[in-house]
Amino acid sequence: MKAVIFDMDGVLIDSEPTYIKIEHDMLDELGIKVDEKTKSSLVGMQMENAWNMLKSKFIISKTIEELVIDERNRFKKYMESGEVLPVKGAFELLKSVRDSGFKTAIASSSYKDEIKVSIELFGFGDYLDVVVSGEEVENGKPNPDIFNKAAKELGVNNKDCIVIEDSKNGVIAAKEANMLCIGYNDIETLDQDLSIADLVVTNIKDITVEKIKLLLNK
Repeated sequence: MKAVIFDMDGVLIDSEPTYIKIEHDMLDELGIKVDEKTKSSLVGMQMENAWNMLKSKFIISKTIEELVIDERNRFKKYMESGEVLPVKGAFELLKSVRDSGFKTAIASSSYKDEIKVSIELFGFGDYLDVVVSGEEVENGKPNPDIFNKAAKELGVNNKDCIVIEDSKNGVIAAKEANMLCIGYNDIETLDQDLSIADLVVTNIKDITVEKIKLLLNK
C-alpha cells in the first residue's frame, strides 16, 4: 500500500499569504522589522516555534501564548470572511489520488480544530484517511515527527509515502522522514527554496497521479 501525504496550508488551502500578512501586521504593531530571510524561514513552522524564534531574536514583551492566541483569532476572522479559499486544482488532485487507490493524509503544522474547519468547509473529509496536526507531535517541521506519525497511522512504510509540500521547512521534514517529496512552489506569493524535493512544480495542476506513481515506482 502506498500513500500521499498533503500539507494543508499552501497546498490544499491558499492560506500562506494570509498567515504571512497577519504575522507582518503583528510584527509592525510590535515595532519589529524582520529581514526577508527570517520571514521566509517562518513558513511552514508551528506558531509556537515561529514566535519562539522571533522572541529569541527580538525584544517582545508579550508571551508566546498571547501571540499565538492573537494570530489564531486574526486568522479565524479571515476564514469567516471567506477570504481564504482552496488552492485551485487541489480538491481535484486529492480526489484523483484517493480514487486511484492511494491512502491519503493531511500532515499540517496548524491546530487540529483549524484543520477540521478547513476539511468541513471545503469538503476534503471524504477523501482523507488520516489527519495529523502539529500539536500532536513533540517537534514541528523541519523535524520529521509529523510525517512519521502520519505514516504510522496510515499503516504505510515511510518509503512508500510521497509528501506534497510548499515550504522549505516541510520539504526538509519530508526528506528527513525518508519520504519522497513534491514541492509546490507558488513563486507569485511564496517563493521558497524547495530544491531538495524530488520534483518541484509551480502549479498544483502539474501534479498528477501518473507523476506520483512514477516517483514512487522508481
